[in-house]
Amino acid sequence: MFSACFHWLVATILELANKYKSNERIAFIHEINDYQGEAVSAFSWIKKVHSMEDRIVSLTFGSKETYTPLQAADILAYEGNKRLD
Repeated sequence: MFSACFHWLVATILELANKYKSNERIAFIHEINDYQGEAVSAFSWIKKVHSMEDRIVSLTFGSKETYTPLQAADILAYEGNKRLD
């Protein structure tokens, strides 16, 4: 499930950037956890298959203590999951 959601999110962001002709750099920040390997695998595949339009796209790993937006992502995921249940 995680890999599918991660792939969907990254692919959607790249498709939107291409649709709106954005040439901005895109940096994805993923929490250091048990899903790192899956994220690297999915990200590598996405970079091969999806058009990057000569855009710099990267995947970085960090902790919630270092990257505050990861804390916000956890809250969003938690609240979203509550509503799905």
